[in-house]
Amino acid sequence: MKSTFVPLLAVVTAAALLSTACGSGGPTSDGGEKPGEKVELTYWSWAPNMDKVVEGWNAATPTSTSR
Repeated sequence: MKSTFVPLLAVVTAAALLSTACGSGGPTSDGGEKPGEKVELTYWSWAPNMDKVVEGWNAATPTSTSR
């Protein structure tokens, strides 16, 4: 009994993990955002001077993009 239970449990666990990985990304994953809508991102970093990196990114990246 034990020799058939362990592989079955492994398959069921793997299937559950794979199915949750393909789940919804959140409330805007259906494309509900409006074109040109401003997005605010929150991030954490241990690296110093990330505010300067963000300023450089914002300067180099256009504010309006088309999808």
